[in-house]
Amino acid sequence: MWQWLRQLCRKSVPQRILKNRSILIVEDGEGERRFYSRTLEKAGYDVDTASDAFQAMKKIDKKMPDLILTDVVMPGMDGKEMCLRLKSDERTAHIPVVFLTGSVKGGEVVDCFGVGAEYYLEKPIDARGLVHQIDMVLSDLEQEAAVS
Repeated sequence: MWQWLRQLCRKSVPQRILKNRSILIVEDGEGERRFYSRTLEKAGYDVDTASDAFQAMKKIDKKMPDLILTDVVMPGMDGKEMCLRLKSDERTAHIPVVFLTGSVKGGEVVDCFGVGAEYYLEKPIDARGLVHQIDMVLSDLEQEAAVS
């Protein structure tokens, strides 16, 4: 919880974080997918999208994103199953996964972290909040990598 609060209080991330970062958005809702995509592209990210987890897995095989932003509930393979598969494969285990969920019940959040997610965001999220949270996730990951 403190990490979440710390992130909300931070104002900005160095501009270098935004350069050359690719995000794969996995969202079955076309309107939400377009909103997330346009918002993150305007913020300077290189964005690709997938309408389901199967399409996302194919895209990841061709080009590894720096971060995956995915819905939890999707038809076919849900976001948790996709994350579990990614984290169990040494080629993709390093890719941070951020869940978008409309359900913030304790069990749902625990399940997201249990399959290897780095963060989760609660739907609905506005454009400013989305960019801020993604900036913070990438900033935190960069800082962790620098310490390692």
